[in-house]
Amino acid sequence: MRFSGVLFDLWGTLVPPFPKKEHQAALDNCATQLGVPCAALRGAWLEAFGRRALGRDRTMAEHFRSILQRMGVEAGASGVGAAEGVYLRFIRDVLVPVGGALEVLRFLKEKGIPFAVVSNCGPDVPQVWDQTPLARFCGVCVFSCEIGVLKPDAGIYHHALSAMGLDPRQALYVGDGSDRELSGASRCGMHPLLVRVDLSNTYDPVRLDVEDWQGDSVDSLSEISALL
Repeated sequence: MRFSGVLFDLWGTLVPPFPKKEHQAALDNCATQLGVPCAALRGAWLEAFGRRALGRDRTMAEHFRSILQRMGVEAGASGVGAAEGVYLRFIRDVLVPVGGALEVLRFLKEKGIPFAVVSNCGPDVPQVWDQTPLARFCGVCVFSCEIGVLKPDAGIYHHALSAMGLDPRQALYVGDGSDRELSGASRCGMHPLLVRVDLSNTYDPVRLDVEDWQGDSVDSLSEISALL
């Protein structure tokens, strides 16, 4: 296999899988700042995934206000600001590259091989992105909340491919199988590669693209350089 460019998933690929237990603890801290029951905020948060990931709210402060409105709770400015601060600190702290990630990105830059990050995420990620170690390496970042399209919809892949100037058949897509991203990449004409990771501390430990996967896979990003 030889490819002219690479599209990387974010959570579970360049950084560890989105951590359920730590996230719930952060949400409970946010609930305290907002003066609402922890269980109620957790439930409302899960229900609001689509709104968050499709960019209906531009910032996490706006998102907290919209959630409180749907809960029938009056939003206090100080509480919303404090909750946003808590949540953004959590996101910044967990956006830590996995072993081998920066080395692979550095290799691609040195070889002049274009690459992109493609992620289903809310405004939290772009709000803190410049504070993460990945930001200085990744020029093309396609966040669902900024373009209003979610994986596995073909539109989000084509957005990245267009920015990179690549035909899908030239591209390798690397991900941990969340959101049917691998089968979506395959339908677009890309070559999907599964990164096998521990999914026990995630919201979606059972994934069809992982359970039924018959394609190529790696256990570490350090194995990718050989494919290029």
